[in-house]
Amino acid sequence: MTETMTQTTTKVEINQDLELPKFFSVIMFNDDVTTHEFVVVTLVEVFGLGIEPAMSLTKSIHENGSGIAASGITEELATHLCNIVRTRAVLESFPLVVEVRPE
Repeated sequence: MTETMTQTTTKVEINQDLELPKFFSVIMFNDDVTTHEFVVVTLVEVFGLGIEPAMSLTKSIHENGSGIAASGITEELATHLCNIVRTRAVLESFPLVVEVRPE
């Protein structure tokens, strides 16, 4: 008895029009009213940074005028995080400006 092997070929069409997912960043801006403590706590509690990285980023935001609090995330998540920060800032009467920007 002999075995015969059957080979199957599958044709796959690749859609060349597909776009890579777009990623976004959350940018925090320095101002003369919002306290360093508020920014550090926000970076820790909202963005999940450790205390040392949060303090370092806060210093960088203060010295450079802005800094990236989060990057490589979806627009939906970036917007959500931005809204949380804005709400917290308003509740504390801080004029902190936060923006979502495409990467």
